[in-house]
Amino acid sequence: MAKNKPMSTKEAAKKARSKASGKVEIDTIKKVGFVKALGQKPSDKKYSRKAEVLGKADKIISATKAKKFYYGGPTMITKASVKKVDSDAYNVLAKRAKAAGLKGKDAKIAIDKAIKSVSTRMANERGRTATRAEGIARRETKKRRNTRLD
Repeated sequence: MAKNKPMSTKEAAKKARSKASGKVEIDTIKKVGFVKALGQKPSDKKYSRKAEVLGKADKIISATKAKKFYYGGPTMITKASVKKVDSDAYNVLAKRAKAAGLKGKDAKIAIDKAIKSVSTRMANERGRTATRAEGIARRETKKRRNTRLD
């Protein structure tokens, strides 16, 4: 069995910075169950709540893939790139809404109201963590100037 190799301080700093300001690709088309999909027309495709909420909250979403689901129909964005912080903030709020028993429009309204402040707070915290990790990595490299350790 392979041993878990401990992360070097440089790798930890890079991971923290990526988590703070990296991007992630999300699906934008609403997923439906197999049975429901059998009865759907191609024109019934809708955007997911995550994509709608992040787009409405002025979060930067850039389309990465688009597709026409039926002839003569509109081209719909199927994948989009968004900041990890914004995606994680949405996930946290969606879990909280589900735990509170909110569904459908009620959940969407609650998430809409909270997404901006939660996302901003998470971005600040992660940025601070990343800066701290990079500072630690810099100090560690100064300590190990004439060694071959990373």
